[in-house]
Amino acid sequence: MKRIVRFLAPILLLVGCTDHSPAENQKELSLSLPSGFSSLVEQSQPHRLGSVTLDIVQHPIELVGDCSSCVNPLHVDHLVLENQYLRIEVAPQLGGRVRSVVYKPALVGRDGAPKTNTKMFALDTPQGIPHDKLQVGVPWNYGGWRMSFPFHEHGLRGKAQGASYRWRILADGTAVLTMTMYFDRFSNQPSPVISEQNYLDLNYQGRYSPLTLVQEIRLAPGQASFQERLTLFNPLPYRYGFKLWNTAQLPRTEDAKFIFPVSRMAFHWGKNQAFRNWPLMNDGTNDTVVDRSVFANWTAHPNKFGKSYFGIDMVHPFAAVYYPSDDLNRVRITSPSTAPGLKLYSFNWNQGWLDSFELWGGSTEIFEDHGQFLDPFDRYSYEEEWWMPQGIGELSAASAAIAAGLTYEDEGEKTYARVRLTASRNYSDLVVSVGNDTESGLVQLDQLNPETVVLLSIPVASHGSPVWVKVHEGERELFNYRMPVELPLVDKAAEACREEINFAIPQALDNCSAATKTQSSRYRRVEYSELRGESYWPPNGSDKTCNPERTLNTFGRPEAEKIATAPEATAQEHLIYGRILYRLGGLSNFKTARKHLTAATTTEPSLGEAWLLLGIVEMETGETPKAVTAWKKALGAAKPAPLANYFLALNAISEGNINDAHEFIDALILGAQPDNYFARLLKAGILERLQRYQEALEILNELEDFHASDPGLVYLKQLAYTGLGDTVKAEAMKQVLSRLEDPLRGEPSAAKRRQEFVNRLSTGAWELPLRPPNFTCEPMWLPFKTLRRLQRDDWTNGLTPLE
Repeated sequence: MKRIVRFLAPILLLVGCTDHSPAENQKELSLSLPSGFSSLVEQSQPHRLGSVTLDIVQHPIELVGDCSSCVNPLHVDHLVLENQYLRIEVAPQLGGRVRSVVYKPALVGRDGAPKTNTKMFALDTPQGIPHDKLQVGVPWNYGGWRMSFPFHEHGLRGKAQGASYRWRILADGTAVLTMTMYFDRFSNQPSPVISEQNYLDLNYQGRYSPLTLVQEIRLAPGQASFQERLTLFNPLPYRYGFKLWNTAQLPRTEDAKFIFPVSRMAFHWGKNQAFRNWPLMNDGTNDTVVDRSVFANWTAHPNKFGKSYFGIDMVHPFAAVYYPSDDLNRVRITSPSTAPGLKLYSFNWNQGWLDSFELWGGSTEIFEDHGQFLDPFDRYSYEEEWWMPQGIGELSAASAAIAAGLTYEDEGEKTYARVRLTASRNYSDLVVSVGNDTESGLVQLDQLNPETVVLLSIPVASHGSPVWVKVHEGERELFNYRMPVELPLVDKAAEACREEINFAIPQALDNCSAATKTQSSRYRRVEYSELRGESYWPPNGSDKTCNPERTLNTFGRPEAEKIATAPEATAQEHLIYGRILYRLGGLSNFKTARKHLTAATTTEPSLGEAWLLLGIVEMETGETPKAVTAWKKALGAAKPAPLANYFLALNAISEGNINDAHEFIDALILGAQPDNYFARLLKAGILERLQRYQEALEILNELEDFHASDPGLVYLKQLAYTGLGDTVKAEAMKQVLSRLEDPLRGEPSAAKRRQEFVNRLSTGAWELPLRPPNFTCEPMWLPFKTLRRLQRDDWTNGLTPLE
């Protein structure tokens, strides 16, 4: 027998443990223990030990639908990360999709029968399409988890957006798969199928973006969860608007229960997009109040408002779907401060078209939000952790480490709160603090792992009375919740303001009081006066919407021009118009941009950003001495633009002054922007030119935590190892680089991006950002059929047939 629980305080009346192994059902032990007694567990599943393995399997996939010119079958690599608990398959060639996650140990459902190879995600396809086929133009193909960018609804829609990938095993045994995708190549290839005004890649559903997306998956030994991190990099010298979402297809069952810790939801469909109570809401047809968290009620009480809901005011990090028949929760953990998005979607749930739910997460609360701005050379990221805690009943609260289920039971005249705990990975020597409103105590656990469930019984006044649980591993807090969890309070005035903002037009903010503006600030990350059409939402209330490029040309440019050409124009207004013109590109725009940026610096010399952009305009038009003068003034301005150091470093490289370049880039890194990825990468390259290879390698090793699949970074590591005489590691980096730049199995722009960096490092060349045609905004949606026709070339050029 193994002792895994011992009491450090006598306050708790009942404590027990539930353990199970693949060969045996769970056994619950509840013992009334006086002070000093211990609880023994007769059957215990020990920690599963071992390493993470990596493998590649190849699946033939047949393209179907409106794709007569497609080459079939396709050769698609599935990368496999596997440890003692999970087997994960990822398809980089299909936009980095996490195709399958299998939980390997046996799970015991309520029927007592062990179940093996339980899948976390649904392998779902549209009705009638087998799982080994892919219908072009339909986003729900091929199941699993997928990102949604640049278009922020329903994923990549079957487009052949390949990802270059690199995987590593870290010192602690964690496997890391990093994938990179670029989208600027979709800027200048008008389709012959439809008119220029409906140009696919610049429309609402388009693929164009100058931002770089990096996707990273981590799996550690002894871990039954995995981490998924998405990071956007802005390589531009001006801010850029973005939205970043992802979705997971979860199995759909009639008894499923949605665990969303919010008190309000917003409908997504139709004209009734106001906020509603969650989970108890009117069904939209009469005065019947229905619990929408129970999926069976969707069928029993159809809702005319549709089947798509956004969670509002996420303050807790977890969202889950509970499956009672399996006593299993599928849980997503993320930080609401960086990824406030929560959406539930069930497409045609009453028509049997799909057998899955979509659980969404993202950078904004709703799709219709205008988006956020990513500053020059900055990055944005959020992380999700997915796991399947079981044996605890319906989830009540969860962190990345611990999940808890809470129920209440009466024993005679006494009432007890039953809290069941389990863990996402192997833990040892945990201290659990538990209590009610009047008493508390400590329990020490020798072990807790994904196959162990600890039952805590706490005396309470009545059903629903709160209890709290904290779990520590040494000084590290793993879990801290008061349950039932507290939900956000509803402020009716602020909510009315937010409804206008979210579902009407951006100017609605002007109709809100000062108090509600403040309370609604998280829904308006950028004030309307600063939008200027540079993000998604058009600033005049038009129902036409598209990606930031078309929004900029349609709404931002004419509005900014009208303001900046008025006699009373301020320096800031000149700066905004100059920034827009530089972003649009072209000699004519550069000429006008120079005029307004000069006006901005003349009126207000303290505007460092105006000096910075003026210098870049001068550089791109061949006026290097004027550019250098402007950049130096950007650094000396009262509101400095430290990024000018980067361009001064490039200029020094172009003149052969490598030591000066090193000083400029150090001034940026050691000063205002120590985490500037692009600056640190350039510094590593400069150090290599100075033959300081070990220093360069140390920087590159640190940068791998952010973008390990960057072809420029891998190229520099190859040079560093060569300079240090380590031919084995240099050859390994050469092989990694070759795979990253293979256009048939990854990102076709990877080689181009590496060459641009090499040019920057060797000659100081600044590649002009790819600027798309200056199209205007057109209607929001394109039909699926049109999308499928437009994607034929992608499938024939982006992937290769099986040999």
